[in-house]
Amino acid sequence: MDQPFRKYICQACGWIYDESVGDPDGGLAAGTRYEDIPDDWFCPLCGLGKGDLTLMSDAPRPVTPPPVPRRKAVGGGKGSEQHLVILGAGIAGWSVAEAVRRRDPERPILLVSACEGLVYPKPALSTALAQGRSAEALVEATAEARAASLNIEVRTGVRALRIDT
Repeated sequence: MDQPFRKYICQACGWIYDESVGDPDGGLAAGTRYEDIPDDWFCPLCGLGKGDLTLMSDAPRPVTPPPVPRRKAVGGGKGSEQHLVILGAGIAGWSVAEAVRRRDPERPILLVSACEGLVYPKPALSTALAQGRSAEALVEATAEARAASLNIEVRTGVRALRIDT
């Protein structure tokens, strides 16, 4: 008798690989078992490898207690909020950093990215490549330069494996 299809979750981003569905965009047909995924396959959402997926249990998950309200640092004045950590140097990550910085010039901000964090108009990438231009020609700033202009910290080449608030 055939085993039922299983589901695996990416520990970094939460993307779920369902064996019954596969990953057609990643070259995995429906019905591809986890064991048969090639070693060079990567998560379509965050880019981590097969080894970063873990089997999802059918057991009920424990009830998570309600989140503890965030507290302001001692002093409570403007700019005393906790450190803001932004994951990802895509347009969303940089846009959040810019918006928070405009609202609060003193708040400590850390942007963490698995990639180099280069700043470029990502929607223009496919057009540029179709025109024979290199991706490097689109780069507007390095992560370090943009971070300096926003007065934030940046760490590139770092993957977040879990978030624990």
